[in-house]
Formats: sequence, structure tokens, C-alpha cells
Amino acid sequence: MKLHRIVLAAGLVATAAIAKPALADTTLYTQTPNQVDAYPSDQQQQVYDNFTLSSAATVNTLTWYAIDTLSQPSNFAINFYADSGGFPGASIGSEDVAPTETLTGGNVGGYAEYSYSASLTNPLTFAAGSPYWLEITADNSNDTWGWETADGGDNFFYIYYGSTPSGTSGVGDLAFTLTGVNTAPPVPEPSSFVMLGTGLVGFAGVARRKFRKA
Repeated sequence: MKLHRIVLAAGLVATAAIAKPALADTTLYTQTPNQVDAYPSDQQQQVYDNFTLSSAATVNTLTWYAIDTLSQPSNFAINFYADSGGFPGASIGSEDVAPTETLTGGNVGGYAEYSYSASLTNPLTFAAGSPYWLEITADNSNDTWGWETADGGDNFFYIYYGSTPSGTSGVGDLAFTLTGVNTAPPVPEPSSFVMLGTGLVGFAGVARRKFRKA
């Protein structure tokens, strides 16, 4: 009975040594707005940009930058796609959002710059090292909104004109940030292994002495 309690205590020490606190959201990927240009993405024309995460992660929040020339869209369609030969492929997630809109004070070609932020109702998990595509489409169709260009990507994005099946490529990147939680298993710190090993050795010695006395 005493031996059982000692082994149980050793297990608790091991758990305490390895256990990690819940991970907070962090920036997983970002392309920084450069205030150079913007491209309409609405019911007439859709614009896509690609991204690749360095580690497996779940995306919870999306932030992007844009201009509004006449009226601010109140809703957007957010779509994520797998890659297909360097272009958007099969859809892997879609939802409509009503983002928080903030006037940044920046200027893009004479138009006011805005940032938009939306939490995903259904967060998506992405694999490490695999390319994916993001589409952000406004709910209007009068070209009053434009997705701002950015630095930090691979200098390539994709434009799809309403009835044109082939679409066309653009030179540049678009401004957005993905925020969420890395899902790769955490690697225990060396100090944790030392603590675990010391605890187990100590308890093993006590267990032997108790067992011999019994």
C-alpha cells in the first residue's frame, strides 16, 4: 500500500514537471500594409493571397487592411483554400463575418486606410509548410472597397474576374495577419527533464527501502 502511494506521488511529480500552461493566441503569419495600392474584392472581382505557416496552428482571428472610397462594407465573406499548382484549389473553410473596423490614420493613394478584425466562429487548423490561400470578399459590388497591398509575402497574389475561369495573377502581396495557437506538441524544457529524472530516482530509492522493511 505504501509502495502504491509512493509510485502515485512520483507520477504527480512527473506530471507537474512536464505540464505546460494553456498557450495564448500569437501572431502566426503577417504581411505588413505598405500604403502603396489596393485591389477591389467584391461580387464582381475576387482577390486571393497565399500563405504558409512555419508550424501547425489553429487560426482564430483574421486582421486585414483596406481602403473605402464611398461606403464601408458591413459584411465580408472569408474563404480559405488549399493550394492547387500555385493557385487556389479546394475550399477548406468559409464564413461570413461582420468585422470591427478601425480608421488607422494612414493614407493609400489619397484614400483613408482602415483595419478590419474578425474572430472566426469555426477556427481552422493548418499544417506546417503547406501553402494555403485566403480570399476576403466584400458584400457590395460597386468597387468601393479595396484590399491593401503589403510587404512580407512571396510577391504574388491572384485575381479572379467574375466570369473569367482562368483569372490572372498579380505582382505583389496583400495586407493581412493570422492570429491563433500553435498546435505542434510542446517540447519539454531541459530543466523539466532534470526535475523529472531527479524526482523519479529519489522516489525509487525510497520505494526500495520501504519495500525491504516491509
